[in-house]
Amino acid sequence: MRKASLVLGIVGGAVDAVIGLAIFAYGPMLGGLAGRLGAGAPGERSAQIISAIAVAFGLFVVLTGVLAIVGGVVVRKNPVLGGILMLLAALPNFLLRFVGILVGLALVVGGVLAFMREKPEPSSPSSTPPSMSGD
Repeated sequence: MRKASLVLGIVGGAVDAVIGLAIFAYGPMLGGLAGRLGAGAPGERSAQIISAIAVAFGLFVVLTGVLAIVGGVVVRKNPVLGGILMLLAALPNFLLRFVGILVGLALVVGGVLAFMREKPEPSSPSSTPPSMSGD
């Protein structure tokens, strides 16, 4: 269970970070496009505001991705902390964007798996045979 949680946290966080970097990089372009489509003239304040919001949103998504990656890495040493970090990173994915629902689902599953107890490894048979005391 810990391996699955680790993989889901790291992969979900990496996808989140890549999406966030794309939003961060193309944010200023979105503001210019919005200005051309009627949200305001390209040089007006509304285009600048839209650009700033897109850049801030991209940075926020990158930070949630980093939080998910940290949760995935920490889950082996401290499963409760790792699960909490992944669940915290999953929440904005559901609230803020539709693309992030798949990432959010992966992080929720990883977070829940982190809280589950692992079954103990079966003990290997001892190399010395049991003593027979027939005396």
